[in-house]
Amino acid sequence: MSAKTVYENYSELTDAQTSVMRFFGKWVENNKTPLPHKDILLEMEKRNIKSSTAVYSINVLIRKGYIRRVYTTSNKSFYVMLRKVV
Repeated sequence: MSAKTVYENYSELTDAQTSVMRFFGKWVENNKTPLPHKDILLEMEKRNIKSSTAVYSINVLIRKGYIRRVYTTSNKSFYVMLRKVV
């Protein structure tokens, strides 16, 4: 009998949250400015992630300390990345 090795994912982030963080990484490399909320939602829509899921992912990432809301002006929120996802 051979023992079968079972691998489990111990990452604290879901696929949607990881997708948001990867988009953050590309944004930071190219623009070096805070990322607008609207642009996150548009990119996630392109990746077939619902806007409600994207908003939830943003809130979880804020709570876990991956991103931070920089400022909000009249219905516009902007975020910066605090930690990277590899």
